[in-house]
Amino acid sequence: MHALPISSLLNSSEPALVLNLCSKIYLEEWYLANSSHPYLGSSEARVISEKTGLTLRQVKNWVSNRRRKSKKHRIEPLLSHLLNKS
Repeated sequence: MHALPISSLLNSSEPALVLNLCSKIYLEEWYLANSSHPYLGSSEARVISEKTGLTLRQVKNWVSNRRRKSKKHRIEPLLSHLLNKS
């Protein structure tokens, strides 16, 4: 997957979310601090939304996508090890 210039994202017919760096850092720090249980409560989601300037939906989607990404990276090495056994 290659990064696209922002101008091409803005001209695309597909919706795109470009997070500002401060919001992304805040979300990543939250995720790392809560990695043992990375699930948002509604009050926590509201606080993050206010601090980052993102909507509640954007915050919830980001956390959900981040969990999925994290899970994928944990599983891939296990599958690779199993496939290389044969």
